Amino acid sequence: MVDTYSKFGGTMDIDVVRQCARIRVYLAQHVEDLDLNDICYAFDVLCYLLSNSSTPNKLVDQSHITNRTIDKKIDILHHTARFAFNLDLDKQTYQKIGLRYIELIDFNTSIMKDFSIKDNLTGAFCYDYLKSLAGRLSKQNFLLFFFDLDNLKKLNDTQGHEAGNLTLKAFSKVLLASVRVNDLVFRYGGDEFVIILLNNYIEPTQLIARIDAQLNDEIQYSVGWAHNKDLDLFKTIKTADSLMYKNKRRTR
Repeated sequence: MVDTYSKFGGTMDIDVVRQCARIRVYLAQHVEDLDLNDICYAFDVLCYLLSNSSTPNKLVDQSHITNRTIDKKIDILHHTARFAFNLDLDKQTYQKIGLRYIELIDFNTSIMKDFSIKDNLTGAFCYDYLKSLAGRLSKQNFLLFFFDLDNLKKLNDTQGHEAGNLTLKAFSKVLLASVRVNDLVFRYGGDEFVIILLNNYIEPTQLIARIDAQLNDEIQYSVGWAHNKDLDLFKTIKTADSLMYKNKRRTR
């Protein structure tokens, strides 16, 4: 009978794994809007905190953190560590938990030290955060979309900037709701947005259909897309931007 569980290149005693199974109930009492992704993430955190792995931490080596989850991830890390400290463990394991918890917190907070990753108006990532990810993203396989809202200037001139801001918020909300938790949505500037789909998991037209199904007829946009064939983020953005302008007259 197997009495250990393997994760991140290390093992955990089955008795400890059974104790960890209570993490869902614990988090439900401390974290708002808990979903399955949150529970899976918390269990991965527990596995790293408690395993005897000596390999580099795969949780720290994350290249994608979305604006919708960074604050929540830190909150889950905090409560997961508190849960771990309440388990029936030996002194050495408690010390290891403390060190690894600090490592995870340091990583997740370090990306916010020098700049704000969120656009305050729309909730999408900001342009500065996109630039900071250029080195890592350029090495990856992704599909990039470049969006431009049509007639936003006219809306601002005729109905005021508050109406324009509400349109930007509504459009960003739809973009964020149309992608996976690990995909990236940026406000590139003004009325321009960028979506990066990692691993090219759907056809471009599928995402467009998903977005269109959630928009009202008052919000019109143009879009272009490109794959990161040359392993260069900003070259791919330029390609998608050029295709977007060719499609500027697009109507839904």
